[in-house]
Amino acid sequence: MTPLSRTLSTYLYVLSLDGDADSEERDIAAEVAMLHDALYEPTEKTVSLLVKSLVARGDAAGAEALLVGIADGSLSELLRHRTTSPILQLHCENGDIGSALRLYHRMRTTSRVKMDDLTYSNFIAAVAENGYFLPDSKDVEGGKDL
Repeated sequence: MTPLSRTLSTYLYVLSLDGDADSEERDIAAEVAMLHDALYEPTEKTVSLLVKSLVARGDAAGAEALLVGIADGSLSELLRHRTTSPILQLHCENGDIGSALRLYHRMRTTSRVKMDDLTYSNFIAAVAENGYFLPDSKDVEGGKDL
């Protein structure tokens, strides 16, 4: 017996209200999202939950790989600010400005991602904190390729 898509969506909504994505234990919401995506077409909510789960574990590369797989297919409309910004924030927190810049550029050039002031200011603050605005600073890795 396969559960209905709307049943899983309701279950995901309730789980997302719980706020357990940061716990070290099993991430039930992410597991249900994976089940949903295995049975049905992924939704923006399931992708967002999976991204947040990966980010909570510190896996920015895995979260970006998930987005790359989505962006290159027919599901590109699922890329939104709330899906991409947690990854950008993790890159900034980790001081990985090269990866943050590549993702920021991708966010700016994706029509469905609407940027906000907070994202921009956090990105600029991370660049400054890592010394890239100093007169003798090094170039951002991969920055010239964008």
